[in-house]
Amino acid sequence: MISLLSPKIALFFIALFSQFVSVGESWSAKFLIVATPLIVDGLWYTLITFLLSSPLLIEKIRSKAQLIDRLSGVVLILLAVRVLITV
Repeated sequence: MISLLSPKIALFFIALFSQFVSVGESWSAKFLIVATPLIVDGLWYTLITFLLSSPLLIEKIRSKAQLIDRLSGVVLILLAVRVLITV
């Protein structure tokens, strides 16, 4: 729902797919161009929701929470160092 209501995502898709729609295009072709990213995005978020709400996966994530936190911290620190070096 968030991605459907986000104006940034809407502008991105308008900019991306406007080059594929010509003036004389039929309504069915325009609908197909609009519906494709909506369906793909909707299926992706639905898949992620089902996967992350699985009790087995939740338990595995909880058991590895400290490792995940440490790895995330290392990645963020490395990104910060890269920004400092390149600026």
